[in-house]
Amino acid sequence: MISGRTDKRLSERTSKMPADRTGTFVANVSSRRDCDALVAETVERFGRVDTLVNAAGMNLVGTIEETSDEDWEECIASDLSGVF
Repeated sequence: MISGRTDKRLSERTSKMPADRTGTFVANVSSRRDCDALVAETVERFGRVDTLVNAAGMNLVGTIEETSDEDWEECIASDLSGVF
């Protein structure tokens, strides 16, 4: 099961993968509800979760003065809370 924030990018990534062994799920890793739904969908489709790779993350570029509180909070939610 491959997850990401947009269906378009997921479809592009999985277009050459075997459909019977691949699934996609739109989710935001900073949302516990999305993560729970992703796990439930994976177990429903494949019977279990064998391996988990968390490769989500954001790249904030700029000084502290240029970084808004909202950008910082979104980065922490994705890069730190999402991994948890």
